Amino acid sequence: MGLAAGTALVPELDGRAVASRLAGDHARASFSRGAIAPGHPMPAMTAPLVDGQEFSLASLRGHPLWINCFATWCQPCNEEMPTIVSIARRNAGRGLRVLGISMSEDAAVIPPFVKRYAIPFPVVLDHEQATKTWGITDIPTSIFLDAHGIVREVHLGELDAAGASRAVAAVLAKSKRG
Repeated sequence: MGLAAGTALVPELDGRAVASRLAGDHARASFSRGAIAPGHPMPAMTAPLVDGQEFSLASLRGHPLWINCFATWCQPCNEEMPTIVSIARRNAGRGLRVLGISMSEDAAVIPPFVKRYAIPFPVVLDHEQATKTWGITDIPTSIFLDAHGIVREVHLGELDAAGASRAVAAVLAKSKRG
């Protein structure tokens, strides 16, 4: 189900509803829908950037990766974005890459959001690939991959700084071990 910019909250994409329904550890442990499951390779993806150029997930292969699925209108997404930006900046030298996926939004709403949070990583437009192919229906959703493209953790709902730091440390460590 897609959204037009300015549309009211859609229940299955309302991160607040998801966060209130799911306990953080339970959500991480129980996620395996669509084509994403911890311990398995992340399916390929290409999606347009705001400027229309195609972005390929394969271009980030070889680096630990944090994928964050969000919407600009989602309050929990807005609340966690400063944490994501801070952790992305702190860990870039250690190889961490971050990819934002704007869920079913118009490209025009992304540049002001990127500017507001000084987002240093690419943001792609989903246009239902994450929802249809990967099975992502809740936002925010964070997916952590090791450098080999293996899903190590999926977190539904807003991540606090401690949880995000723990997940990043785990994929950085796993990426070093091979």
